[in-house]
Amino acid sequence: MKVSVIIPTYNRSNILKYTLSSLVNQDFPSREYEVIVIDDGSSDDTKEVVYSYKDKLNIIYYFQEDKGFRVALARNEGIKRAKGDVLIFIDTGIVVGNTFVRAHYDAHCENSYEKNTASNEKYAVIGYVYGFSYESEEYGETPKFIDFNRPNQMIQNLKQSDYYSDIREKVYFEIKDDLNSISVPWMLFYTNNVSVMKEELIKAGCFDEDFVRWGAEDVECAYRLFKNKLKFKLSREACGVNCPHERHIEGKHVRGKMNMRLFYSKHQDAVVELYTTCSTFSFINYYMNYSEYRERLGEMPLYSALLTEADLKFLSEEIPRKENIIYGCQDGFLLGVCHSVSATESDEGLILKAKKSYPDIELYRCLGLCTPFRTKTYRASLIAGAGIILTEHFLNKLVFEAIRASQKVYWLKTDNGTDVTEYEYSKIRDMGNGVSLCLIGKKI
Repeated sequence: MKVSVIIPTYNRSNILKYTLSSLVNQDFPSREYEVIVIDDGSSDDTKEVVYSYKDKLNIIYYFQEDKGFRVALARNEGIKRAKGDVLIFIDTGIVVGNTFVRAHYDAHCENSYEKNTASNEKYAVIGYVYGFSYESEEYGETPKFIDFNRPNQMIQNLKQSDYYSDIREKVYFEIKDDLNSISVPWMLFYTNNVSVMKEELIKAGCFDEDFVRWGAEDVECAYRLFKNKLKFKLSREACGVNCPHERHIEGKHVRGKMNMRLFYSKHQDAVVELYTTCSTFSFINYYMNYSEYRERLGEMPLYSALLTEADLKFLSEEIPRKENIIYGCQDGFLLGVCHSVSATESDEGLILKAKKSYPDIELYRCLGLCTPFRTKTYRASLIAGAGIILTEHFLNKLVFEAIRASQKVYWLKTDNGTDVTEYEYSKIRDMGNGVSLCLIGKKI
């Protein structure tokens, strides 16, 4: 068996039939692909709809009890049952053309499936999805050529139109479809239409079943595939059309944010921490700006070389002792000055030095944008080294987090560094060498 198509579903039998019908009569040998429908506890006629395709598809149906949103488990159940070398994941309501299975399979091979020559390069393939959007409850009036009963003609019409384009199209256009030209291709991996070699997915650990809310379980899996050195590939030929259906956008955004924090708790990498602060599509530009800024910044200046004895005395008296946290403690120099109880630092070498000098202080290797601290844990926060290395968007997010975690927020502002633009701040003292101690105020 070459290909397994895995479809998790829940109470959407009315559009599941469009998906299954479109998988019939693929231009790929019927004996070489199977369809696996994993039912996450539906109470409608999903089972009957699936069984109505028994004589049209090599189809498997598996039902799991409804215990809430368990799409990660559903996909893993599909993986367990899959006989195919290539696993295609699509959502209920994705309607595909008759070249869909072949296009996904070919994307994993050097030549056509008839040659059966597997590529030495391993890929996670992202299929194009017309009409895919998280942002709108409905699509509005649908043009006449959108006919889910005639998928081949519909897709041909869409290819010649700007209508219903994939929500990721702007990103694809900017990077000329080369997903590996960006350092975060995993963030585009949405399981409404993707494929991976089964052996590679198993090596990565499949989908994490701790994700029991909507969102992020697919990109978290893709992040692990990326760490396992898989390349990412966009296939516009392995395309599908998203059938409009009811959405609950507000609730999904809330659950998605919760899952972002879960994602970061599992992978405490700076890029994942930054990813938790913004939407997928704004993140690429923000992250590219951040990477370019860090490159231009070069070696980060240390406060031990910038501040005078008088400045250090003032800082020690101004910041509440034993009740403060420093965001970006660098080599730990400021910890002794401020008598801090906690600190963050993203640089591995610097935090090791800080830990060696101050083993009793709670040190977290992170930027500080996504922390486990309870609201108003500290009397004061001091934004130090983290404020030097962050670009505007991320610095404003750090200020937001510092305000949440503490009663008062100080900032060691550098003249050649990034400015805080979303909050008022006032200068308390000019520390010299281009450094000012500021107090952050209310949001503008």
